[in-house]
Amino acid sequence: MSKGNKDDKRIKKEEKAFLKAEKKKKRKVEKNIAKLVSDLIPILDINVESESIVTNYGCMDIFQISSKDIYSLNEDESNAHIATFARFLRTYQSPIKFIFMNFPIETTTQQEFLIKQIKKCKNETYEVLLREKLGQLMYLERDKTNKEFFMAIYVDNEKQRYEKEHMILRISDKFLEFKKISPAKKKKILFKLGNQNTKII
Repeated sequence: MSKGNKDDKRIKKEEKAFLKAEKKKKRKVEKNIAKLVSDLIPILDINVESESIVTNYGCMDIFQISSKDIYSLNEDESNAHIATFARFLRTYQSPIKFIFMNFPIETTTQQEFLIKQIKKCKNETYEVLLREKLGQLMYLERDKTNKEFFMAIYVDNEKQRYEKEHMILRISDKFLEFKKISPAKKKKILFKLGNQNTKII
């Protein structure tokens, strides 16, 4: 056998061994990749009693922050808001995350009321006005959003969450107002955080 043929065989053997090693490495990497979304997202459930969010590392909760029209504040009011926020950040030492989100304007109750009024209405002129108002509400709900502000807190257990909740609500005042929110709204926030391109319904 010539030297050239021996070299070709050796090269092919080395290539085969290299490809085999690469396949083995790829299989090992694929094995370590999480196959389910639940393996990646730390959120497990919502506690029925406390309405807190149970996670792999403990629990978390979300509070709504009342928004303000900063352009209508005078200098003293602006300084008071800044001082209150700075005091809160100094006082609250645990991990937090601020969330800013656009929520659809909720007009379902008003729409239901107007639909009932239209059904009962016997005055044509008044019915036209009611239908115009209904159209405006439908437009607002479909095309307009409210910017809402939230704060998520992260703790190791339910006892800590309870203590932090009371601390936050105690600090809350007219300059920095925190509100508890319903489990349904928490689910919407979590859904939006996990699905950035999806519209909140």
